Amino acid sequence: TTLKTIKLPNSVTSLQFYVFSGCTSLEQVNIPESVTSIEEQCFFQCEKLKSLIIPPNISYIGVQPFNPNIQVTSNSDRFVIENDCLVDKEKNILIQGLVNKSNYTYQLPNNITTIKECAFNNCYNITAVNISEGVEYIQRRAFSYCNNLETISFPSTIYSIGDNCFLYTKKIKNITCKAMYAPDISYDTFQFPIDSSVTEKYLYIPKGAKYYDSGDWKTYVLDRGFELQYITE
Repeated sequence: TTLKTIKLPNSVTSLQFYVFSGCTSLEQVNIPESVTSIEEQCFFQCEKLKSLIIPPNISYIGVQPFNPNIQVTSNSDRFVIENDCLVDKEKNILIQGLVNKSNYTYQLPNNITTIKECAFNNCYNITAVNISEGVEYIQRRAFSYCNNLETISFPSTIYSIGDNCFLYTKKIKNITCKAMYAPDISYDTFQFPIDSSVTEKYLYIPKGAKYYDSGDWKTYVLDRGFELQYITE
């Protein structure tokens, strides 16, 4: 669309699913303090929208509300920006990564237990992610279409990694998982196509760790060309 500027009236209380998604010319939007919810992919694919302010009375933010590479400022005590990520402090959920820069490494915030669905979807420029201790659950498609992601490190606390979490992340060559028991995955958690340019791929685990050499980790990681190694640090 050709829409460039939006000034919403104070009567608006909710920004619904996909309401501005695909507004590729949108450059400026004012969200009034009356708004209490921003729904799923509300501003997704608004590629020219470079900055946005979250109002103070927000009580809900849905899946992947913004396009990556946007400068978000928050006036909310609950929804804050930490380490270039939008975080729900009340529920300890990382909602979305807000940076998609070449050769960028995400060091995720502390005090997070869950990474939300599609949190880093289409962050195609990032190359490495270090997931902080305390994270237990990574929801589906969290890192899908991160086409240049090469290195991912899971903490000792990780318990479950969701469906299609790494869909089309074809350049992954180093997976580190510090959990002593292999976290739950499914047949399509690491559903990435084979990239012939990635000739050496490794799965690093602690010595004495269990269940990585059997079940889904064997079938869908080791049998897809990853060599099992032990963490030396």
